[in-house]
Order: sequence, then C-alpha cells, then structure tokens
Amino acid sequence: SNNNNNNDNNNQVQFLSSSGGNAGLALTTVCRSLRPPLPVSVIVPETTKPMVVRKLETLGADVTVFGKNWNEADALARTMVEDAKTDGSGNTVYYVSPYDNPLLWTGHSTAVDEIIDQLSCNGGDDDVRIGAILASVGGGGLLSGILEGLERNYYRGGGGGGGRRSAIIRGTKVMACETEGAASFAASLVANSLDSENNSNDDDDGNGNGNG
Repeated sequence: SNNNNNNDNNNQVQFLSSSGGNAGLALTTVCRSLRPPLPVSVIVPETTKPMVVRKLETLGADVTVFGKNWNEADALARTMVEDAKTDGSGNTVYYVSPYDNPLLWTGHSTAVDEIIDQLSCNGGDDDVRIGAILASVGGGGLLSGILEGLERNYYRGGGGGGGRRSAIIRGTKVMACETEGAASFAASLVANSLDSENNSNDDDDGNGNGNG
C-alpha cells in the first residue's frame, strides 16, 4: 500500500481483508477516518463489480482483484499477512475477517436493538410482536449478530425474558436466506459439518450474497 501514515516506515501498521464489497468498504472507511489514516488493503474476487472496486479505491484502499470466488481471494489475503511477517519490511499487517469475529456479530446485533426501540417508542401497541427477521447469509456474521441481539434483548434486565422488550420478540423466527450457488450455510446444516465449497459459483456483488 502507498497510503500515507505518520509512523516510521520501519514500523508501519496496516490492515488487510478479503471482501466482496461491504466488509471492505467498512474496514476502509474506519481505517481512513483515523488520524493519522491507516493503510488498508482489500482482496476482492473477480466477480466483484467494477463500481465496488472503484469505490474502495476512492475511499483509499489498495485493491487487489484475485480469484474466481471469495474463498480464493481470502486465501491470498491470509497468505499476504503471513508473508508480511518474514518479508523484512518491519510492517505489522493485521488480517480482518469480513464476518468471523464476535466483535462483528455484536455490531450487527444492534440492529435488533434498533428494531425493538422503534416498536417500543411513542406508546406503541402493547400487542405488537416481531413475527420474523430475514437475514441474507454469506459468511454468517449478520445471522450470528441477529441471534445474539434476540438473545440479549430477551434476557435484558435478567429474569427469564420478562418485560416489554422480551415480549416483542417472544416467538420471533429467524429466516436465513442464501443465493443459489452460494448456499454453503444450508449445505453445512444438511451435512452437519462445515461446508465452504458451495460458494464456488458465488457471484458476490457486495450486497450480502457472498462473504462480505
């Protein structure tokens, strides 16, 4: 990356992630908003739309297009992080997963807080309930966050799901939605084991249809 950083070149901190769009945009926005801005590199698969690549570059990311799908892009990202440990540059490169981190899940979980807050405000109907929440599933970060948010709000304040917040989500169903050709979560449930191969035909456009 040739992004500016006030750190000495012998000890530069950089961040690197794989993404189909959304996660890369989020990471780049955060890194470039810091003072001083931190360098960020994003590896995207060949299926990523040119518009997304341009937006990442405009925000300040060093973008590499590689691989037929996210799996291949992510493999390169992880290899680059490992190589940086022994390349003699002195740089510290951190890998940031687009979905597989509890901190990300907690961030996504606040969407449930917001939904409940909106339904609870202004003296809303006491009988209102959330029947279902639909979540697009790529890597599973959003789905994990929604489940975390439902659990937290159900037990908020302690005592087995009492109170208005828990009443709103009592019986709420969560529906996981995947793209045909990228249904690795559904395949994993059927096989009762992790299956990451079913996204090999992933036409991820950065809109939740792949791994971020």
